[in-house]
Amino acid sequence: MDNLNKPFIYFILSYRGQCGITEIVKLCYLIDLLFKQETWKKLSTFEYIRYHYWPFTIQIDGCLNELLNEWLIKKELIPQASSDYFAKFSVLPNITFSGFLTEDQKSLCSQMLDDLTPYNALQLTKIAYETEPMKKLGATLWGNEHLGESLGV
Repeated sequence: MDNLNKPFIYFILSYRGQCGITEIVKLCYLIDLLFKQETWKKLSTFEYIRYHYWPFTIQIDGCLNELLNEWLIKKELIPQASSDYFAKFSVLPNITFSGFLTEDQKSLCSQMLDDLTPYNALQLTKIAYETEPMKKLGATLWGNEHLGESLGV
């Protein structure tokens, strides 16, 4: 493996528990942003863009699929009132995947996840919109300013 993307996502899921894709993307974005502020380098190689309601990277889909195919995580489809399904991801029990995160990276990531633990997907969205990259684009919650543009993180 040439990057930390899969271990990063796996660590978030193992630490946080069950998460939907929106939550995973927002947590990756916020932690990458904080890592960059603390260490001058983000943890992943994800390239985030301004999407409809949050920062987004299509690369996360590929990492989740790889983790699913490697039997490291599971995907549960939860029925919704609208007859749609909501996908939640979690680690499989009795599986350990350490990847290549160093103890320092795990420690800093844990501290950041502890700070973000009380927040749900909507609250994480609001936090994401208060970040410098989103402000720099003039992005507003529920707005469509600069859709598809790089956030430079």
